[in-house]
Amino acid sequence: MLHLPFLIMLKIIFLVIQNVSFLL
Repeated sequence: MLHLPFLIMLKIIFLVIQNVSFLL
């Protein structure tokens, strides 16, 4: 139950980091 939201949050953070890295 705790694993699913954690994975989703990790995926979102990864996407955000990718976007920031692409913008820089």
